[in-house]
Amino acid sequence: MLRVLRRFGPAVWSDIVACVETQLPIAAVHDFVRLAQLDTVEDAVFLARHFYVFLAAYDGSSQELKALLAHPDWRARAALAEGIRAGRAIPQDTMTSIMESLVADRDYKVRAAVAEAVGRSTAPGVEHLLATLLEDRNWHVRERLLQGLAARAGDDDSAAELVIRGQAAWRHGPRNIRVAAQRLLLKSGRQPIRDATTHLALPCSACYEKSAPVPYGYP
Repeated sequence: MLRVLRRFGPAVWSDIVACVETQLPIAAVHDFVRLAQLDTVEDAVFLARHFYVFLAAYDGSSQELKALLAHPDWRARAALAEGIRAGRAIPQDTMTSIMESLVADRDYKVRAAVAEAVGRSTAPGVEHLLATLLEDRNWHVRERLLQGLAARAGDDDSAAELVIRGQAAWRHGPRNIRVAAQRLLLKSGRQPIRDATTHLALPCSACYEKSAPVPYGYP
């Protein structure tokens, strides 16, 4: 299976995961993880993206998970955020621990990946991460968080309050991010931030300038 993974890459990811989930006993799954080469990007990204399958029996302090969180290639670390976004059942303590580590990552692309996952999450215990990400020094990170929040079902008053509290900074952000912040406020039933270009009217959805997704895959 590892030889197939290394030869064909993401094209066979779903097939390998399906085989592992339906065919392999837990001992074989442990062997797969043991034989994987976490120092290579290909193996690391695959295991990180599907950590809920391969590391489900481990707690948040497992050496494999620690290796992925500290991987020198940003794609492996960001893939952990994609795994969280997959919506699988993950122990709350493990998920929170992973999110906290990624939110503090040195690479903005990793923080952007986890920002959307945090925004989408309705799990308890991640509220403090919202404030951190909404004040991130990189605007792309803030936008991905707002996109995640916008995908939530229902309103998010706490996020709206954070946007209002920091509106002096939001008022001078890039236009597409100001629009995302305005939409979050309107969705929460709040008054939009007033600035020179966006307080009169919001553009139609066709005019919204979406950021390109962060790439992880191969080739």
